[in-house]
Amino acid sequence: MPDKKTFSFVLWVLAIALILILVYLLYPKLEEPFVELELKEEAVEKLFSEELVQFLNDNFEVIEKQGDIADSPEEFLNKKKGGEIDFAVYLASQLKTEGLQVVVMRYLYERDQRQGINTVVVFADRDAPKYIYLEQGKIKMTAHGKSFEDLYQLEEARLGVTITGVAVFEPDILNLKVEQWEKRY
Repeated sequence: MPDKKTFSFVLWVLAIALILILVYLLYPKLEEPFVELELKEEAVEKLFSEELVQFLNDNFEVIEKQGDIADSPEEFLNKKKGGEIDFAVYLASQLKTEGLQVVVMRYLYERDQRQGINTVVVFADRDAPKYIYLEQGKIKMTAHGKSFEDLYQLEEARLGVTITGVAVFEPDILNLKVEQWEKRY
């Protein structure tokens, strides 16, 4: 009969051998699905923002809505319609779910001595920084350059306005009331 030290040593050797055999048998099976999943995710991410915009344009109605409180993404999906901030919060939540860096931006603008507020979704897409906005009842998306200043200049040219203040919100915020605008100039 072997002594306790020999018996313990044999048990350790058997345990290590069993672990090595399991790792050898399981490792190739684990590696392959992860590689395949990464490739599929990369393909989906390249098209996700464009497909999301198209889906909303085809299936949802843009309505006039006053106020600063957005519907939750679930409410928005159930209603299949919403105002500018409802679309923005829904889009931002979906882009965030896909792992993209995203914010909801509201900006204060002046035109002909009158003020207004617009809401856009700004995100880092795979190929370029982009933003999503509403125009004539449709959702549009475009690249905006490398800075917020580039985005402001595009919006000013598109709408014929001067942007005077900006506020940025995380994607899952429903109350988009601006307490204090960050001055642009």
